[in-house]
Amino acid sequence: MARYRRPWERLRPVVVTAASQAGMQAALAALREPALEPVTPEHCLAQREQWRREDEARRAAQGCLELRQ
Repeated sequence: MARYRRPWERLRPVVVTAASQAGMQAALAALREPALEPVTPEHCLAQREQWRREDEARRAAQGCLELRQ
């Protein structure tokens, strides 16, 4: 007699596509590589300033789009 299996006991096959395998390999390679540049307080401030400028540009562009509508 076959044993009844509950739905959460079913085995599901894991599908590994070429794209997901390439992504996993890229992630592992990135973990193995040392950081290209050391992270310093100046670097963090420069990055925050760049993000702020990008946000302002995005908001300005979105404001122009809202005015056109």
